[in-house]
Amino acid sequence: MLQACWMGQLNFDKVFDFCGYKYALLSCIAAGGPITQTITPRKPELIPGYKEFYSEWISFAKNIFNLSKYTIPFGDQTGCGLDGFAKILNNNGYIFMFNPFNVDLTFNFTISDRLGFENDCKPLPSAIIYPYKKQTATYNFGAVVHQVIPAYGCVILQIGDSASEIQEEQTV
Repeated sequence: MLQACWMGQLNFDKVFDFCGYKYALLSCIAAGGPITQTITPRKPELIPGYKEFYSEWISFAKNIFNLSKYTIPFGDQTGCGLDGFAKILNNNGYIFMFNPFNVDLTFNFTISDRLGFENDCKPLPSAIIYPYKKQTATYNFGAVVHQVIPAYGCVILQIGDSASEIQEEQTV
């Protein structure tokens, strides 16, 4: 905020990232590091769902903090492309997938030891938990997963025994 000295007082309502704050928070959780607060609106209560989103996902981050030391980045981390993070322990955990582009893209990855899965694992149920809740396929070790990631979006896949407990959201 060095620019504030020569720009005058900053109007946080104009600088606030109305589109990217969800992506930013979820990528902090995925990377396993501390959560860095983005520029917040002066009156967050005026942003529909803002406080609820932060409250839900900060609570989620606290609940899975023990998985942080098992975070494995994969995808196009060093280049321009889709990024992924696996947080897997004992064949249970989460796969975070991010798309920084303005078009929907398919993310492909393999259920393997590269992401922290054990070779002798039983079939693993999975469910999407963000941006909506939905049961998905059951995967075996070595299976290739194909997941469409929306433009400028994130998809979080829960995988393992607890994924079978996810209740699908009813859409209107």
